[in-house]
Amino acid sequence: MAHDFSTHNIAFRTPWISIYEKDTWYALASPSGKHGGATLVLDSLRRVLLVEIYRHPIDQTVLEIPRGAADPDDENSIATGLREAQEEAGIDLSGARVIDLGILHPDDGILAYENRLCAALLPTAFGEIAPDMTEVCGYSILPFAELRHQALTGKINEAHTIAAVFRLDAILRGEITP
Repeated sequence: MAHDFSTHNIAFRTPWISIYEKDTWYALASPSGKHGGATLVLDSLRRVLLVEIYRHPIDQTVLEIPRGAADPDDENSIATGLREAQEEAGIDLSGARVIDLGILHPDDGILAYENRLCAALLPTAFGEIAPDMTEVCGYSILPFAELRHQALTGKINEAHTIAAVFRLDAILRGEITP
């Protein structure tokens, strides 16, 4: 549920974000009120597709699962995550089994924003991958076990990716049910 900012001042606004101010407190939110989505894509060989993307705030190119903000036509946040994976990675997910991995609040200290995580389990090995090079710098395919290891050791440290890896791992091990 979105926070009601009607009693807050708008400190800054773009088409993508609004920064609200009240007293000495600031929060960043989506002006549309819609939240984002992220998708961990796993093929039948237990490999994960990650996108390489430059992140300005940390001045680094990172590996992460595809993710992004909602478009007006997205039915829900899972649809957003699936669309982002298809757009960024150029992969067909029409035959995938989709598992809802729950919500992630990326930084609930300043962001009035949540992302819905999901996994798209492909019934086959990865076929053609044609990333949108206007959105990403490239892609990598890692065995799921290697991605889990990289998340544990801090080589992968992007929050959406880490949360999706460990939630899906718990489902695959039968520790939790989706």
